[in-house]
Amino acid sequence: MSFIYVLRKVKDIVTLWLQVTSHPVQRNFARLKITEAYSIIPGAPDLHVKQGSNLRLECQLMAATEKPLYVFWYRQGRMINYDEEPGVDVKLTSSGSILTVNKTKLTHEGNYTCVPSNAKAAFVMVHVIEGKKHEAIPSLVLVKFSLADNCRIIERG
Repeated sequence: MSFIYVLRKVKDIVTLWLQVTSHPVQRNFARLKITEAYSIIPGAPDLHVKQGSNLRLECQLMAATEKPLYVFWYRQGRMINYDEEPGVDVKLTSSGSILTVNKTKLTHEGNYTCVPSNAKAAFVMVHVIEGKKHEAIPSLVLVKFSLADNCRIIERG
């Protein structure tokens, strides 16, 4: 008869003691690191896209040991994988999924969540910007400062 005992678990590492009934008795120790697969969407948590341009969201699996059986995409909590919305396409890849939206509209704005079969979900908030509103956004100002000095503008972009 064989026995496996869990001696201790510290964070994500489990130490096991394996005793095999034989003569002489054999004992072995093993350390297992437990990892949980998760997913990411590059550009998260906020992604801005100009109205009429194309949107490409990629759900990338991290620390996964196998390809997902499926990846469900949700917009504002509603599954969109099987919608017949023109210009919206979902493809399964070996490391996740790609969602593409051609010619984005204001209705494409919202929270997009990818839910793989074998990993934790990821989300990104997509903001669709109208052309005129986009032009009204002020240019980026980079500021260099230290605790001892007042802030000063070093570059306008």
